[in-house]
Amino acid sequence: MKIKFTSLILFLLSSVVFSQHTTRFLEVVKDLKPIDSTLNSKMFNNGKLKEIGTIVTYELGDYDYKFYTGTQHVYYNNGQTKCEFKFDSFANLIYSKSFDRKGNLLEEYITSSIDSSAKNIDEFLNTYEHTTVVITNKVYYYSYKYSKWYLYKEGVFKNLKKIGTWKFYSANGELTKTKIY
Repeated sequence: MKIKFTSLILFLLSSVVFSQHTTRFLEVVKDLKPIDSTLNSKMFNNGKLKEIGTIVTYELGDYDYKFYTGTQHVYYNNGQTKCEFKFDSFANLIYSKSFDRKGNLLEEYITSSIDSSAKNIDEFLNTYEHTTVVITNKVYYYSYKYSKWYLYKEGVFKNLKKIGTWKFYSANGELTKTKIY
């Protein structure tokens, strides 16, 4: 039953999530099949949920590989969402959102491309050096003058390094500065 449920979840995820993956990436991972799926949850001492998400286990040869997959939630001890993450089937970040204790969006990351130059599945599973990830980042600030949240800056990361043009905005939405990386 677990395998059927896992297969259904992975199929549904693949139709939504794999749009970020290159053909080369999908070719490398095509033979990797899930063997188990478990719900991972942690609680605060006050009994409220601290985090919840899914871990999928893959088997290749004599080794098991575990990856966070799907949507993961992390909460403040008051029950408010602190972070929300969505991972593909191999723990690559698809998007993340961070919130303050009142539920205001502070920052978000959205993956636009995931590629791998791994020569085979063993290389793929044992190192991340072959993976190239392109992510758009948006940071939000609060303006006391205008009493509202606003987009403060946005730009792109490639493998955690800033690339391209980063834009900075004022509280009234005007572009105030650009910086090229």
